Formats: sequence, structure tokens, C-alpha cells
Amino acid sequence: MHPRNSNGSPSPPGAAEVRVLEPGGGPPHDLDAEVAVLGSILLDPTAIARVRDLVGPEDFYRENNGTVYRAALSLLGNGEPIDNVTLAGELVRLDALERVGGRAHLAHLQESVPTAANAEHYARRVRELAMLRRVGAEAIEVARAAHLLRDTATGEAPWPPPLPLIDTGALPEFPLEALPAWCAAFAAALAEATQTPPDLAGTIVLASLAACAGGRVRVEVKPGWEEPLNLYLLVALPPGERKSAVFEAATAPLSEFEEERARALAPITTEAAIRRRALERAAEAAETEAAKARTAEAREVAIERAAELAREAESVIVPAPYRLLADDATPEILATMLAQQGGRIALLSPEGGVVGQMAGRYSSARVPGANLGVYLKGHAGDRLRIDRVGRPSEYVARPALTIGLAVQPEVLRTMAEVPELGGLGVLARFLYALPTSLMGARSSDPEAVPRDLAHEYGSKLCILARSLDAAGQGSLIRFATASRRLLTEYAGGLEPRLGEDGDLRYMRDWAGKLPGAIARVASLVHLADCVRGAWGDEVPPAAAESAIRVGDYAIEHAKAVFNLMGADPQVELAGRVLRWIADRRLAEFSRRDAFDQLRGAHLVKVIDLDPAVALLVAHGYMAPVAPSRGPGRPSQRFRVNPYAQNPQNTQNRGTSGGIAGSAGFALRRPGTGGVCR
Repeated sequence: MHPRNSNGSPSPPGAAEVRVLEPGGGPPHDLDAEVAVLGSILLDPTAIARVRDLVGPEDFYRENNGTVYRAALSLLGNGEPIDNVTLAGELVRLDALERVGGRAHLAHLQESVPTAANAEHYARRVRELAMLRRVGAEAIEVARAAHLLRDTATGEAPWPPPLPLIDTGALPEFPLEALPAWCAAFAAALAEATQTPPDLAGTIVLASLAACAGGRVRVEVKPGWEEPLNLYLLVALPPGERKSAVFEAATAPLSEFEEERARALAPITTEAAIRRRALERAAEAAETEAAKARTAEAREVAIERAAELAREAESVIVPAPYRLLADDATPEILATMLAQQGGRIALLSPEGGVVGQMAGRYSSARVPGANLGVYLKGHAGDRLRIDRVGRPSEYVARPALTIGLAVQPEVLRTMAEVPELGGLGVLARFLYALPTSLMGARSSDPEAVPRDLAHEYGSKLCILARSLDAAGQGSLIRFATASRRLLTEYAGGLEPRLGEDGDLRYMRDWAGKLPGAIARVASLVHLADCVRGAWGDEVPPAAAESAIRVGDYAIEHAKAVFNLMGADPQVELAGRVLRWIADRRLAEFSRRDAFDQLRGAHLVKVIDLDPAVALLVAHGYMAPVAPSRGPGRPSQRFRVNPYAQNPQNTQNRGTSGGIAGSAGFALRRPGTGGVCR
């Protein structure tokens, strides 16, 4: 690592440097040098021309840095200028902006470098370290080949590639049949037309229903247990999965409804604005008249008239333009929109910028837990107070925020790296979907969504939105007795799974909120089954059964998501062992060796290591060695799968602040805060 200046930027060439190749430090790399190259490009338009022949995108250790550099080269090749705006636009075109950290990250890169004068020095350093990594990787491949030759010579079977620690390919598919027929048919056709997993369309369709009902209807499961009908939903898929296309098709009717209502209410807004301005001017005129009055009596009359007009002007409320949908809004703007829109708004986005807002990326100094209140209270419907400098406080009695996100899996890593999101319960409020990508098996000429299905979906969703909007706030529907029995039995079955030996023990906060989420989904299914006004009827058992199917689906996907975030301590510890093996290129090790190197607050006894080791053995990362005969009781030894020795293997690759996990995800180190209470 380079020594850093007081402003946090890399020091110039010639400053004392610490060796990059340290024991256990992983493949040689210098992230500060990579930041310096990228920051120089943004700081000085001529820097890219000076470094393009010195370093290539493949030379960057951090993949996201290489992606930013590749986008800059593309702009250069097209003769376009390179700055924060154009580079962000190119990354959007590549469907990579949110994956690399969004616009805020580009600004951070530029701010990290005080001068671009040393760009060539840092470019050469990045290139040199890349060459060292390639030599190391080739050496590892030679060693792996030697292992295979030895296995062949001794009659042992060669090592197969290990299985992922978390097999997301075995997760269930979204139960489209749980949705109302018109929603299910459209979602299935949309998934086929876009060649995307049905989970994506199903999740966004469910978010669209919640956008219609949130803030308009509540459900009473039983006396004392009410739920609003807004939902927090997140589906994660890699880049290039046509998330935006699915999102646009599923939410287009809501945009049309929003525009329709905005046009209808525009004259009312205009009239109120004119009335208020007229009264304010009349009050000003009366105030001027009072100032010019020649007698005290005339002055008092004018003052009273001015005060009366001013009060009347203040009593005229000018409605804000009608909004149902928001995209990538800050917490402060969300709170304002909730106050302006009668307590409800839907934040629907096919990008991960919303998570950046939650994490405080757009604040120069993030305060832990700051501004998360709108997400916490907006889900539960708790009273929200909005304080502004120089203006009266505003209150939202029952805020209803709906969130529907289709993001890249990298966003899950961002969420895991912010302890407040887990510690304060934001992560526990989401229903997650982690579908398997269809890339490599997609049809090049799929059937388009049939027009009749698209028309039915669009018209019924608009009718539902109009009906619920006209009903206003305060509508209440109730669970039928049989429906309530189904839900309470389901909740009773969940309870043992939250215990110390239960499979949901590490995500108790999330699982504890699942019955409430199921009640919300059941109510949405019920309302959508009769779009013109089902809120006078009870939620039937069929709707509750459908919602329970969604709940079962959500459990399996949430388990995978929280495992990827490092919530399961066994998977997290297995990731630490893998990283230790990869960093040291171990071919064999003992149980005692691993314990001595990894022991800490969360690994106190040797036997605490056994579940993680057993997991790695079961997934093919290592195999026990037969004990040798001799005095004493030797520590169990393990041979390492050569695939696990390669630090370039995504199974072993970690990131700053995390330990390598399955599918390239970072698992959190002990002591950095839980993911889900």
C-alpha cells in the first residue's frame, strides 16, 4: 500500500512504500494505485491518452476498476470527452453503473487524487502487479497439473471442481400460480418474451399491486393485529438479464395511471396556486396601505385587513403534483413525497441506486443509522415526523412506502457492508428473490407477450389503482376466520425454526416479520381478484394459501441471500478457511493449523471449527488424510483441492472488508455487525 496524504489520496512517487507481496496478503495488487489511475483520468482529460498504452482493463485487480477504465477507453475511442457525466452515461450503457458503485463512486475517485501528474507512474505499477499475478496464477496451474499427475501415478482420482458453498441453482421458482390469474398469465408471458426467470416478472408484478394498495387499505388479521399493504421486494440478477425491460413492461400501467391523475388534478393545483398568490399580493397591498396611512385609526384598519388576508392565504393549500412512483430518491426527498402525497409513494427501480441512498453513499460523511427512519417507519406505518430548517415540521400519520428493486447481485454485497441496515432491521423488511440466470440457454426468437394478455394486465392494474385511489385512506379489510387459522398455524410452525437449532436462527428478525408479509400478500391477491372493489369482503382462505406459497418461496431465497451476506456463521467461517487456504496456497494442512491461524472471539475451541470443515469437505474443497501411525494423537490433516488453492478462483476471492464466499460474494468478518438481528 502507498502511504497516503492527509486528504486520503495516494502519495506521489518516491514516497516510502510498503511491500505489496506480504505473507498472507493475497495476490499482488495495489488498490490505491488503481484509484489513482482512474481519478487522474477524471481529473485531467489528457490523462487517458498518457496511460492507455501502459495499462489495460484486464490489468486491474478489482474487476469494477477495470470496468470503469474500459468505459473510459470506449469514450476515448468514440472521440467523446471523459468526465463524471459522460463516464456515468457509458457505464449505464454497459449496464454497469450501479455495479461499480454509482455516480457517487465516480465522484469519490476524482476527489481521491489531488493531481494527475503521476498518472503514468501508477499505470505502470498496476501493469507490473498484474504481470506478477499472472505469473503466480501460471505457477499454481503448474502445481495443480503436478497434483493431477501424482494422483494418476498413485491411482487416485483427480479432483473435480468444488461445489459452491451456497447452491442458488437449487432454489425454488417463483410460484406464479399464487398470483391472480390475470397477473400470473402476464408475468409468465413476459418472462417468456424476455427470456428471464419468472421470479423477476412475478416479483415486480407483486410490487405493482402493492403500489396500488399501499396507503389506501389496511388488513386486520385479528383484533390488535393490523398490517398495511405496502411491501419491500428485491430481486437480484447479474448484468445483461433485461431487468429494465421487464420492469418497464410490468410498471408501465402505473406510469400511465400516474400521468392520468396528474392531468386530472392539474387544474385544481393551478387554481389553488393562483388563489394563494392573489391573497398574498392583497395582503402585501394592505400592508403597504397601513404603512402609508395618515391616521392611527386608518393604520390599524389596514393592518387588520393585511393580517386577515395573510391568514387566508396561508390556509390555501396548494397540492403538489400527483405522484405515485419515485426512482432513486434520497431519504429526505422520500419523506417529503410521503407528506405531499397523502402518506404513500412507491419506490420502484431496476437499478441499485436506492441501496446506495440507504447506505449513505450520497452523503459526504455518513452517520451510522442516519436517514433510515423513512425506510423503517415507511414499512411499518409508524408516525413519521419531517423536520426542515426554516419551515414547520410535517407529520405523516401512517406512511406507506412500497419498494420494488431489480438489482445486480453486487448490490447485496453493498447491503451487507452497512451494519446499520441489518442492525436496525431494514434488511429484515425485504422479501428477496435470487433466481438462476437463464444466460446461455435463452431463445434468440421468443414469442412476444400476446396483446390480449398485455391489454388485460394493463387495464385491470389501472382499474385497481383508480378504485383504491378513489377509496382514499382508511379502508380496512379483514381476514376470514379460516384464513386467520391458516396464518396462525403457519406462524406456529415457524417458531421452532427460530430456536438455537432451527434453520432460521440466524435470520430471526426477518422470519419474525414473515407472517405479517404473508398477510399483506394475501390481501393484495384478494384485492386483485376483484379489481373493482373487493375491500368490502373478507380475505378468503384461498388467498391466504396463495400467500403462504409465496412465503415458502421467500424463506428459501432469504436463506440464500443472508448466507451470501454472511449471516450463517458456519458458511462465514468456511469462507474464512477458504481464504486462508488460498492466501497461503496450501496443499495440505492440519485441523490445529487452521485453528491456530483463525482463532478469535468467534472461534474459541478447536471443535468450533468442525462444522465449517465438514461443510468444505462435503462440497469438495478438501478431503481428510488417513492418520499416520505413531505415538500420541495427531491432529486430523486434510488434502486441499487444487481449485481451492488458486486465489484467482472466484470461490476464494475476497474484497475489502470481507471474506471470500460462494459465487464471489463477500462474507462479513466477525465483529463487523450482524446482518439480521
